[in-house]
Amino acid sequence: MPTYSLRTNFSDYTSDEISISLFEKHINILLYSGVYDFMVLCADKPIQHSTFIQAVCPEEITDYKFIIEIGFHDNQSELEMYRYYNHNQDDVLQYFIDYWKEQKIPDISSWEDVSWELRG
Repeated sequence: MPTYSLRTNFSDYTSDEISISLFEKHINILLYSGVYDFMVLCADKPIQHSTFIQAVCPEEITDYKFIIEIGFHDNQSELEMYRYYNHNQDDVLQYFIDYWKEQKIPDISSWEDVSWELRG
């Protein structure tokens, strides 16, 4: 089973500190604090070639509340990243729970491939 770390703009958490309530707390901070923040969950061993999943809330007014991104790297190819725009905080919570508890990535078939952003 992978070891995880959770990083936000203001805090870093070890695998032992991570919980569903911690995810809920930071999703609420993203939505309601009025301060730019992010939440990145990293695994020390890739999960289906994924090394992280992250969420932010855009600072500008948009039709969605969250930007969710997932990164993939298998040491044989360049880093890939996919992005999804979502308005449902329960979906975001479930993505993080599945990644952490089940070692399961979301279905990214409809997500936008933004790998080019990483390559400049």
